[in-house]
Amino acid sequence: MSTDKAGVYQRGGFWLDYDRAAGGLPTSDRWYIYWYDPATGHQRRKSTRTPDVRLACDRLDEHYLAVHRPTAPEQAIYSLPEAMTDYWIEHGRHQASAGSIKARLKLFSRFLDIEAEAGRLTDPFLPEHLDDRMLERFRTWAIADPIVARRKDKDGNWIDGKSRKRAASTAEESVIQVKAALNHAFGSRRLRYVPPLKHKTRDQVTSARTYRLSVDAIAELLDYSIRGGGKYSGHPDRLIPLRRYLIGAICTLARPDAVLDMSVAPEREQWMQHERRFALNPAGRLQTKKVRPVMPVVELLQRWLGATDEWLVCRERRSFDDDKQIDVVAQLRVGSVRSGWDTARAQLGIPDGWGPKLIRHSMATILANRRVDLIELEMSLGHRPLGKTSSRYAIFDPDYLSTIRDGIEDVVADLTRKAGAALYPSCTRVSPDFQTTSRCSEREPQSQEIEYKRGKWWARQGLNLRPLRCQHSALPLSYAPTAGPLAGPGGLCKPPDYNPVAVPTWNMRSTSRTRSRRWNGFDNILACGGVAPFFRATAAKPVMNMIRI
Repeated sequence: MSTDKAGVYQRGGFWLDYDRAAGGLPTSDRWYIYWYDPATGHQRRKSTRTPDVRLACDRLDEHYLAVHRPTAPEQAIYSLPEAMTDYWIEHGRHQASAGSIKARLKLFSRFLDIEAEAGRLTDPFLPEHLDDRMLERFRTWAIADPIVARRKDKDGNWIDGKSRKRAASTAEESVIQVKAALNHAFGSRRLRYVPPLKHKTRDQVTSARTYRLSVDAIAELLDYSIRGGGKYSGHPDRLIPLRRYLIGAICTLARPDAVLDMSVAPEREQWMQHERRFALNPAGRLQTKKVRPVMPVVELLQRWLGATDEWLVCRERRSFDDDKQIDVVAQLRVGSVRSGWDTARAQLGIPDGWGPKLIRHSMATILANRRVDLIELEMSLGHRPLGKTSSRYAIFDPDYLSTIRDGIEDVVADLTRKAGAALYPSCTRVSPDFQTTSRCSEREPQSQEIEYKRGKWWARQGLNLRPLRCQHSALPLSYAPTAGPLAGPGGLCKPPDYNPVAVPTWNMRSTSRTRSRRWNGFDNILACGGVAPFFRATAAKPVMNMIRI
């Protein structure tokens, strides 16, 4: 049905071409859809509004499918690749699971190309030629063909990265998707016959897996997310997306894609802050068979959502504003936590083949063992959806999923005793010098150095040297130099305008989209017992024991 015209693309009586002047040269870089109108006896055209030939081909297919009515001869030669393409254009790409649908169809399309190269396919390959023997060959090939992650090198070229084995259930999903494409073609009157293909159920392709994480093992995962290890050794800040994912999965029991889709943006209508509810299904997204329920928000999740700018699972990018002399930390969405999870799995001895969804399975098992209501457990997992009316009003009942809420709070209490520091977006620590609690950000601060030169106090963090907005301070006796311009009576290190009362601190401020850390504010600590107050470069770490002149 599809043929080439002028080396571009043609389908039926429609073809792609440029708008050309009298000499044949294009007058625009936009592609146009051309066809002959027998009613007027003239050639007509319609702009695709794109210079991309691939997008232009899709626009031509859309136009063709919208206006064309298949005839009996066309039904007789309608091929399987055309059925898969039309299914994607008309239905698949508009679904919430469009990415998964595309991957499944693409996998089967690659198999058809291999079969054609081997001479086992006819041209055109009609749906009636598809049988169970070919499906068995596809399953064998798909399981043997690994999943290869692709990435860009430093020059921007795509290269193959890590690979992993494709599960039998993944191959079977492609078979189910091909059956859906054929049924769609039959419903659109493009096919007169759909072959009776049988797909295998999940129980037939997936063995029972009973491995679960205990509360202690989940606590180890949380501890790893702030401690780091493996390739993340020394870089725990890169595990912030994993840590945020773990918090979301523990508090909602949601599937990985739903956790990655959690947002506090008002337009998504997910976080009902005052009602303490969170809709895992955002506004505008249609529910699928894998229902995303509305969950009660426990105190731990409420704190993390309050410390989120937009996406719960995000990474942080830090930059310094020279004009305002502040650190700006932007939260950026991530599409996966697989890299951090795989490293944590290897470090903690979790069996190979288990992904981030293990948190959902483990939490459900832990709650079931703690005797929560099993019907509520099915509702929270999305296995027992509420009716249309109940889903609108019952979610605001104070007792909605009450046993699940209490069960999660109970698990969080156990995790707090085992890995308390990892459960909070801002962790409280004790200053070793003054035995007072102070706040620090969720990122582990670097050590600070204090310098006094050119009549000012300066703070150095790595390669960054910044003037302190508050210039009055004194340092402990152990940090005082014995000689030099900063040596003073009693061994105290102090500037000429020494004031023993005002001590600058690291003060936290936040905006709607970014978090800023400013050098301002005073922590009025009076000297006692003959020990002078000192400058605290960060709330979590004392100043390092070196003063540079």
